[in-house]
Amino acid sequence: MKVCFCGHIHTGTFDIRAKQIAATRPNEWSWCAMHEIDKKINEVDLFCIIKLADPEFFNYIKKRGKKVVYDVLDCWGQPKHDIALNSLNRTRQFFIDRLGEIKLDGVIFSNKLMREDFNHLVPN
Repeated sequence: MKVCFCGHIHTGTFDIRAKQIAATRPNEWSWCAMHEIDKKINEVDLFCIIKLADPEFFNYIKKRGKKVVYDVLDCWGQPKHDIALNSLNRTRQFFIDRLGEIKLDGVIFSNKLMREDFNHLVPN
């Protein structure tokens, strides 16, 4: 299976989780910036979206018959949301709003506790 890690190229999160992870399996895995998605769309089976993305971006990929996994670590605006998301209930509502309209094939949570707190909100 060919996987492409996709995100905004000017974030440390993208460098760590897209470029470096893709480099561990160079023949099957790659990375690209969101604005370059069309260059990869025909040669990749699954896209792993890193950090921030608009629901329309996910749906654009899904409409082309590709699988989409979302890496939700740091998927909020910083520092703005760091202050606003100061309780589990507020954070759950943020994820409901963020994931509600997106058809995902999977979600990568950063740890077991995050998965336990939010997995039931994932629409798949």
